Amino acid sequence: MSANHPKPLNSQELEDLLKLLPQWNIIKEGDIDKLSREIRFPDFTKAFAFLTEVAAISEKFDHHAEIYNSYNFVRILLFTHTKSKITDLDREVAEEIEKRIGS
Repeated sequence: MSANHPKPLNSQELEDLLKLLPQWNIIKEGDIDKLSREIRFPDFTKAFAFLTEVAAISEKFDHHAEIYNSYNFVRILLFTHTKSKITDLDREVAEEIEKRIGS
């Protein structure tokens, strides 16, 4: 994968991704599919600590998620804006984020 040339995932690759990351879903917003994950934490402090980790991951990959937070609830949406699709870059970022949940 290259951050400069992310490859859109085909339907089989998306299906495989959802098997690998079963807590993630694909949602449609307008004409764009997005990789989505919702997480509830015990409290705001834990949710915010997690968001700090997501920020570091985003910088590492130079790929920034849409993030929504309300108290202990976090919603993350990933898609590659330049492709208007879910790409291998989104998959890699989701895999890194998933490693941080619960840690």
